[in-house]
Amino acid sequence: MKKLVCLSLAIIQVLLLAACSGGIFGQDTKTYAWKSEAPTYEDDKEIPIIAFWCPPNTVEWYQSMVDCGFTDVIIDAKYDLWPDTEKLFEGLAICDEVGIGAYVAINRDREFSADPRYAEYESFRGINTDEPLTKAQMDIVLDNIKKMDAAYEDESIHTWMGFAYGVTGEFDTTEEFLAYYMDNGGKEQGIYSICCYPLTGTGVKGEISAGWLMSLEDVAFIAKQYDVNLYTYISTMSISSITCRKPAEDDLRYTAYVSLAYGAKGIGEFCYMSPGLPPYDGEFKPNDYALVNFTDPNDFSTYFKTPTWEYAKNVNFEIKAFDHVLMNYDWKGTMKSEGSDAQTTAGANCFPYVEHWVEKHDGIESFTSTEDAIMGVLKDDNGYEGFMLVNFADPLYNRENTVELKFNGATRAIVYIKGQPQNVDLVEGTYTVTLEPGEGQFIIPLS
Repeated sequence: MKKLVCLSLAIIQVLLLAACSGGIFGQDTKTYAWKSEAPTYEDDKEIPIIAFWCPPNTVEWYQSMVDCGFTDVIIDAKYDLWPDTEKLFEGLAICDEVGIGAYVAINRDREFSADPRYAEYESFRGINTDEPLTKAQMDIVLDNIKKMDAAYEDESIHTWMGFAYGVTGEFDTTEEFLAYYMDNGGKEQGIYSICCYPLTGTGVKGEISAGWLMSLEDVAFIAKQYDVNLYTYISTMSISSITCRKPAEDDLRYTAYVSLAYGAKGIGEFCYMSPGLPPYDGEFKPNDYALVNFTDPNDFSTYFKTPTWEYAKNVNFEIKAFDHVLMNYDWKGTMKSEGSDAQTTAGANCFPYVEHWVEKHDGIESFTSTEDAIMGVLKDDNGYEGFMLVNFADPLYNRENTVELKFNGATRAIVYIKGQPQNVDLVEGTYTVTLEPGEGQFIIPLS
């Protein structure tokens, strides 16, 4: 595995780096040349699904993350209940036992101390640093990357950096801020990510944040420019400070599939355990329930799984069912369909701010829907093309979406529905489907 780094961005600024033009695959014939044989993929790749904010240091609670479908967890000794460095090693030992990877959280102002004991744990993936907001903090992170490289030869060890808001007075644009990071050691790490929580509203009446798709497009183009993988964070809890509503299962599925439609190669979930601690006077409040909560933070017997734990499990394992296929595909752009009878404002809010829709694909004659829809355009190294179709209607309003796709020259398709492959015959190249709220499907057309 190559050496990696993750940046989390909570940004809405425009980073105009590239454009997807019409005829993205370069053919202009009446019958498009789809592949004829179905592709085969080894089950040797998985999408990282990362739990933010670790539960109590017990085998039972760490096993609960594995049971929920997580591959990695961010553990810390600064913000959690146990501000004791030795608890980190206790947590790493438990991670080894249950088979989950671990990142050790390091504050953005803190220089990393390369304790040789970290390398003794198979689960140790590296460090996590949250939200460098100034050039000075960024320089600390970049210096920590150098220390990591020098201390650990294992190429699976990396730094995970959390980027908040991006632009400070020291940089004119977010693009400059990111370029400074990438050009001074970040690019070689191989990954970066965005945290964008679009599910605003109260849970009774909701809106989708207007900057969501714009931000995803911006960072997807950054990933292409620097040839790094894009990870995204999705919200698995309400967040009082930004009026982010408590998500239902359809909301989690929706935000995950939209991320995949922009080429995401990893998903982080914020949060696994509720970060709200007494006296609840900070950013997080008692109603900000995550996948795991408690009535008394000092009494492990009072910890419990919330309903969202089961929601996340269902979505995580749905994605894990076909991640070995999806991880072979790279993002080329995203298409949209404005619903003919759209009853939610998701598209109206987001679509106008996206700069570079794929307006034309020579293999697609038409793409229509009753509700708003988006479709990621992806391609693997062998020339197979895939399309990540998503019902973009806000799931809060429980709207199904009938989509019709007419492919030029395709007679059949492999369609991953709820993670499972289905062989579908296309009549005159047409695929018609009614998507459930939040649903996504991955479509591989064949001649």
